[in-house]
Amino acid sequence: MKKKIAFLLIILAAIAGCSYAVNRMNDTSLHEKALNQITKNDEVRIDMKRYSDDAKVSLTDKDKVEKLLKSLSSVELKKENMTWPSGDYAIRVYVNGVNILGMEMLTDKNYVWINEQKGGVYKVSNQVDLCKIIEEQHLDWTIPGQ
Repeated sequence: MKKKIAFLLIILAAIAGCSYAVNRMNDTSLHEKALNQITKNDEVRIDMKRYSDDAKVSLTDKDKVEKLLKSLSSVELKKENMTWPSGDYAIRVYVNGVNILGMEMLTDKNYVWINEQKGGVYKVSNQVDLCKIIEEQHLDWTIPGQ
């Protein structure tokens, strides 16, 4: 009887361990997914679009780019299995003229879509407000027709 209980406990511990490991494999960060590819000598441009009014802004100033990327690098993500709904903001990061990160953000649900080979939807798993990060940059948005 004791052997059966011990065996059952070992099986349950193995299942719990496997479940934890699989769950942890889905955790990442924005820095890990894309931003760690950027070096000090790279020429970086960030293009953003706000869908609510089609406003656009392009950042090339090294200090502003660095400040925004530093803020975004603190975002922790968890991979989600869902199709992508439309976003509120689009961010594209170009390094030396090559798009390394395409990101769409949903403000009300705190989801991020990252343009990868397969594409991926991630839920922000820490308490970072993506819209607040963008709004704190005090950017000069260009609104069409104004």
